[in-house]
Amino acid sequence: MDAPSQESSTRAQPDTTMKAVLMLLALVAGGAAKDLAPTPPMGWMNWEIFRCHVDCAAHNTTCVNEYLFKVHTDALVSGGYLAAGYDTIHIDDCWMERTPPRDAAGKLSWDKTRFPSGMPALGDYMHAKGVKFG
Repeated sequence: MDAPSQESSTRAQPDTTMKAVLMLLALVAGGAAKDLAPTPPMGWMNWEIFRCHVDCAAHNTTCVNEYLFKVHTDALVSGGYLAAGYDTIHIDDCWMERTPPRDAAGKLSWDKTRFPSGMPALGDYMHAKGVKFG
């Protein structure tokens, strides 16, 4: 009997790439992907449009302040974005007091002029509408 050719013996060996793919599929199907979020985090962040506009006297409609975030929270809800999964309002920067930037305990403190009700109250406003505050 003749020895098998190299070509036929190569085909008879299991394909390691296919094994790896099948193993990955088994892991995913077995629950390894259960911890993944079904969508990326979705919401609205002020930085790209409003940057660090803090002069509310000169620019009252584009100033980073409590009013801006309440208006955008309301728009997220009334515009149907919340229902579509956009569930978070992110405050990026320029919300904090500048002088002094920290309270007596060393924690950042919000600007009392631009956020007169305070961050806890702003968070309560957002949460009451079903929006996360980030």
